[in-house]
Amino acid sequence: MRHMFLADSMSLLAYLVAAALFILALRGLSSQETARRGNLYGIVGMAIAILATLTLKGLEPSWVLIASIGGGSDSTMCSGRAASICATRVEPQRDM
Repeated sequence: MRHMFLADSMSLLAYLVAAALFILALRGLSSQETARRGNLYGIVGMAIAILATLTLKGLEPSWVLIASIGGGSDSTMCSGRAASICATRVEPQRDM
């Protein structure tokens, strides 16, 4: 029982740290000077959140792997299509 409580507490702590890093990432992305650091906070926060999810009891890793591969390919295709549409409609900027 004590081991299960410790595991749950560690998962909650990991999610709390990940949430704090996501907030710091949004704050860092608000200016160009801190954007690199903001991206790094977001990457580390997502890695912590993924690891915390994978360590949950009762979760089959095969479903997590299938969902992440499927979600990643869907988002890649959608963002690639959106970028090609935007690239054809962007007008050159003029200096004033």
